[in-house]
Amino acid sequence: MKEFLTVLEVSQKQKYIFQTNRLAENIGASIIIREVTEELPIQFISPEEYVFSGGGKSVYAFSSEEAAKRFVSSVSRAAMEQYPGIELYMATIGYDNEKESIIDAINNLYGRLESKKAARSVSFTLYGLGINESCTSTQLPASGRNRYGQLVSEECQAKYKAAEEKQDLIFSELLQDIPGYRFAHEFEELGGTKDTKNYIAITVMDGNKMGLKLDKFRSDFTNENPEVNADFNRRYKSEIRRVSKEIDDSYKAAVQTVINHLAQSLDSLIKRGVLTGFRRGGKVLPFRPLILAGDDICFVSDARIGTAFACEVLKEIETKKIEGLPMRACAGVAMVKTSYPFFRAHELAEELCQSAKGNLPSDDSKDASVIDFHIVQGEISGTLSDIRQQKYSNNTMTSKPYYLHDSDGEISMDMFRNRLKYLKQEKISRGNLKEYRTALREGENAAKRFLMHKRLGKIIENSFKNGRCVDFDVIEMLDIYHELEESK
Repeated sequence: MKEFLTVLEVSQKQKYIFQTNRLAENIGASIIIREVTEELPIQFISPEEYVFSGGGKSVYAFSSEEAAKRFVSSVSRAAMEQYPGIELYMATIGYDNEKESIIDAINNLYGRLESKKAARSVSFTLYGLGINESCTSTQLPASGRNRYGQLVSEECQAKYKAAEEKQDLIFSELLQDIPGYRFAHEFEELGGTKDTKNYIAITVMDGNKMGLKLDKFRSDFTNENPEVNADFNRRYKSEIRRVSKEIDDSYKAAVQTVINHLAQSLDSLIKRGVLTGFRRGGKVLPFRPLILAGDDICFVSDARIGTAFACEVLKEIETKKIEGLPMRACAGVAMVKTSYPFFRAHELAEELCQSAKGNLPSDDSKDASVIDFHIVQGEISGTLSDIRQQKYSNNTMTSKPYYLHDSDGEISMDMFRNRLKYLKQEKISRGNLKEYRTALREGENAAKRFLMHKRLGKIIENSFKNGRCVDFDVIEMLDIYHELEESK
């Protein structure tokens, strides 16, 4: 019996979400992508036609090619009419449900989708004809104004509409244990102080070796069900749906736990002067999730809690298992001024996450959670590698990325926090620390001479380990790194 599988994927999600520095548009775009991938398709299918969602894709199964074509046509038309600017990729493949494995069919389906994406014709956007006003975010012809009176396109209007109507509904399940709280609606609500240079943190997370874990799942399933037939394929649909939901639920639960911790710590953060722009007793969290799709996570927060928040989420992820295998993830945290181009900040966070992943071996010999972070302070543009070659003397002045925990002598966040706490407790003047940072740039011998001159040799020592500086990162983060709870 012939069955037809269809896959749906939103194209250029990052550009669609992060092309503007207005949080309301970012939130609205995130809501729209969630609606297009999760809510819109189910309007055109029966429950048994849904297979699973994972890796940013959704897969559906139809009994005929005509039914698959109707689905593609209906979803495409609805998306174009309701959500201007959204781009979808869809592909369909047929296979013999009684003789062929759905596992192989899905692999072939993904291959067809990638071929379709690679063969996409070059597209050009007509931004205007010189007789129309332009949207300040997309540069497309403006068709109205937002609530701030700024000219916006139909695409941006759809994002604002989604944010205004649904921003307190999306991810609301993450707040179920702390009723009365809501996520920030604007960057100004993230905890900074008005009329100062506020920094926000954009965090990107991605699960480690998920492909290997899913390969193990498929291998175990095939070994337990050696005969390929319709019943094999039916059971696989059920199992892959279960596993995909399990992954999604695990990551959401990890984020939810840390959100609860953040809510409980708000008073402490305000008393300590960390969230200087917050009022005590407020019910707005200095945090906003933008993407929570399986092991793909992105959120924005006040920069002063961004790295610590990310570390706590990584720790919570480590308490979860998938198919009996421990879960680990990597994170990238980009700390930028609120005026910094948001799309570039997200790109940097992606680069940082990939840098963290690059610290792990490519095989399955070692799996650990790793984090990389960076403060943008007006340095030259370029890739993360370009920036670090120039700012950190070809990486000798930084120990990033960091393992989450002490592991086989690797430099870890445990060591980073202990060193930061030590330098703070010793009451070394900020002036001396800034001068020491300058000396560190000149090398290990220059740093030692500075410490001798300032009589700090017994307080600050061992700033270099295996040819890399361990204190430059700490001094750089001294004012911007804060735990959710004050360490004792």
